[in-house]
Amino acid sequence: MTLKTFGSTIKKPAPYIAAALIVFATGFAVSAIAHPPKGEAEQTEQAGHHEGMSGMKMDHKGMAGMKMGGHDHGGAAFSFGHPSPDATPDRVITINAMDSMRYDPSEITVKAGSVVKFVVTNKGEIAHAWAIDTVAEQKEHEEGMANVEMDNMMSHMDNEPNGFVLKPGETKSLIWTFTKGGDIQYACHLPGHYDAGMHGAVNVSGGPAAPEKAHAHGEAHEH
Repeated sequence: MTLKTFGSTIKKPAPYIAAALIVFATGFAVSAIAHPPKGEAEQTEQAGHHEGMSGMKMDHKGMAGMKMGGHDHGGAAFSFGHPSPDATPDRVITINAMDSMRYDPSEITVKAGSVVKFVVTNKGEIAHAWAIDTVAEQKEHEEGMANVEMDNMMSHMDNEPNGFVLKPGETKSLIWTFTKGGDIQYACHLPGHYDAGMHGAVNVSGGPAAPEKAHAHGEAHEH
């Protein structure tokens, strides 16, 4: 069948083409009804959800920087100096940790303003630790470690910027810049070692004396 209009002849679409067009139009309408444009309230809700997820990521990042029980030296400024891993030492001091619960030597003297590389070796058959701090902080640390399990204790102490844990026969080193004097010692806080006398004195000559407590640990060493 053909139609004539304005001098042109137009063929009428075949029945099956017309039916296909009807099905297409019907499907488009149904899709529009099933998936209407997002309203303002829904968009606001989803935005809030994504913001919440972003906040959760920040929280996990913050948790990654936390240490046990608030005992966190991260970025801490010690009263008598600071670790200097990239500095060239003025002096190297070798210290041995012994199963007799003693360090050899048990006392050293350094100069204020000097950079010292400590090389510590565990000469015993059991694990030992070595950390430098003021006597007041060493005692507080010892109290805080009292109820900590051995595995957690060793992991915690090995992540400190001012010391480390040593397995039998192991050697580790720390480069430290001494800025001030004070009542300073190196010590081991593995169970029973400190109380048995495993600590050594650090005498700093020249320069002003530093306060015994100048860096924050958060709440008292609760592990």
